[in-house]
Amino acid sequence: MDAILAAANEIIIAAGLEQLTIREIARRTGIPSSTVYRYFKDRDEIAASFLDREMEAMDLATAEAVLKLKRVSFRSLLAAGMFAHLEYHQAHPAIVPVWFSDSRSPLVSDRIKQMDARTGAWLAEAVEKTGMVAEDAPDYQPDLFTRLGDRALEYILTNGFSIESQNEQMGRYVDMVASYIEQFLTERGVVGLPTTEFFAALGDRPSHFEL
Repeated sequence: MDAILAAANEIIIAAGLEQLTIREIARRTGIPSSTVYRYFKDRDEIAASFLDREMEAMDLATAEAVLKLKRVSFRSLLAAGMFAHLEYHQAHPAIVPVWFSDSRSPLVSDRIKQMDARTGAWLAEAVEKTGMVAEDAPDYQPDLFTRLGDRALEYILTNGFSIESQNEQMGRYVDMVASYIEQFLTERGVVGLPTTEFFAALGDRPSHFEL
């Protein structure tokens, strides 16, 4: 299966998502189409499995970025997560058309929605358990932030900007969102707390990701 997914990566980079077919995978790998069909029903399942693998790697990259922080505030947590995703997409361009294509399959869309929901739920738990959010704060809807983050990534990654410009625009996005949310945070939400204390409050789990 690894050879099939590696071929999918090559096809998407070289020719685009539209050219991802089981016939083309068989041609590139030498694996008979009938064998490919034993693993995947159609190209949508291949794209979804390819994305599953890449999302696991992005989760790991995000967890590592958070673990490198000396102090965790809402702003630093948001920046670590968003830049980890941006940098992973920059280094693995085949993900971009799979993730952001207007014609992506319902199967792929469902994978992305699941990741958004999982990330949003962890963010809500993290800021609440660590006392970052004021008790009288309105519902800040973490699911909305994950969806907004997706849209920011889509805009930054699909409009032909240079890497330098992409990074600058992500910095502006993080600043815009953090500046708004900070009005609803406690002092520790703004100033942050030591990373070890942050994870201790979450039960010593480095993130919502399964490492």
